[in-house]
Amino acid sequence: KIFLAVGLSSLFLVRRDLEGIYAVIPFAQITKVVQDTTSAGGVELTAQQEHYATGIQSTPLLLACENRSMFLGALSMAWQVDSMCRSASVIPFPKIDDALNAKVTSWQKTSFSPFAGCTKFEYQGYSFFLPNKFSPAAET
Repeated sequence: KIFLAVGLSSLFLVRRDLEGIYAVIPFAQITKVVQDTTSAGGVELTAQQEHYATGIQSTPLLLACENRSMFLGALSMAWQVDSMCRSASVIPFPKIDDALNAKVTSWQKTSFSPFAGCTKFEYQGYSFFLPNKFSPAAET
């Protein structure tokens, strides 16, 4: 299991212990995003093989998202801004809706709990798992 972070021009696969990045997938290489119609959090992400980092195969990534609509909204916006900067034209985000039930069996009841040594923080609809050594700053 890993965390996903939407960056300025790439999708980052962050290690569970938050101590490093497992892989980086540039938006330019994302060719298809499938939103599962049979679950609340299923997503399949396909990218061109040559930009998968070590350990990631050319097969699509199957994702379970706690808040899929927020993730896909952020990914869509960042992907389109990146594609407009690269091509100087508007290219539609390559998202389709399809059933992934043949690939995924239990996403409807998936719940996300903090990993050992981490605490869950929530802020404006976002959830974060941060190492216990971090503490929230006082609001000013």
